[in-house]
Amino acid sequence: MVDQFTVQSKKCHQKDTEGCWIRFDLDQLFGEDHYKANILKQRDCRSPPQCHSYHRGSIASVCSHWHPDADAHQATHLHEDIKEFRKFENEKKKSKWAEADNPLFQTATTTVSNPTFTGE
Repeated sequence: MVDQFTVQSKKCHQKDTEGCWIRFDLDQLFGEDHYKANILKQRDCRSPPQCHSYHRGSIASVCSHWHPDADAHQATHLHEDIKEFRKFENEKKKSKWAEADNPLFQTATTTVSNPTFTGE
């Protein structure tokens, strides 16, 4: 364990079981599986963020932008839409549709048969 790093090498960090960050550097020595680790004594333990304050701020910003006039405006337009729909329904009941055949929906005047088709 060291108080500070002496050699400028790549610094690593890892989270421990308590959620604190441990900083260290790792040097490979001569040979296989020979390493030297310098671990800082001081751990970086940060407190978790205060989520409640974020939630309160979000709710407050939404509430501050809300206007009571919006409900009145929406209710007025809803009432107008209902009146318009009722008017349309009444006009639809009063109208008489032409009974003439639509030429687009008449049955075909010619039929084509496949001479090679035997029905099997």
